[in-house]
Amino acid sequence: MFFEAFPRIAELVGVDVVQQKGCNLVIAMPGDTDHVPTHRDAPLNSNFEVVCWVPLVDCYGTKSMKILDWAQTDDALKVLQAQGYEAYNQYAIENGTVLKLDFGSACLFWAGLVHTVVTNSTQETRWSLNHRYKNYWAPYGEKGSGYFEMLRLSPLTEVGIG
Repeated sequence: MFFEAFPRIAELVGVDVVQQKGCNLVIAMPGDTDHVPTHRDAPLNSNFEVVCWVPLVDCYGTKSMKILDWAQTDDALKVLQAQGYEAYNQYAIENGTVLKLDFGSACLFWAGLVHTVVTNSTQETRWSLNHRYKNYWAPYGEKGSGYFEMLRLSPLTEVGIG
């Protein structure tokens, strides 16, 4: 999957690409209420990151995740500031778009977009991976450069950094 996605990743972040060192596995069993709260990865992570979300099963409805677009993210952050986390969470649940992805597909999204999950009310477990990519030269965020490893550098960058 990665090799098919790399041209799009490079188009988004540039040719000098670093990736997070590990890949995150997320398991959402039916009825499990213990899940990651509504959030966005940036600015804690770099504002210059792309998240690659890869479902290992067909994902739909509550067996998927919801994501807000740019304008909705801006509105959600205003709700968070004015009304607090519970209102922010409710806004994301009510306004987020459910990602319907089949096994074998992936979704690339900006780390600054608000995303959330709700309790999986299906009878099937959701298994998914997430992995982050960014340009070598872009700011790294609070996690720092140690969170990443080189994936691909342009010939000029290889010469320049020796």
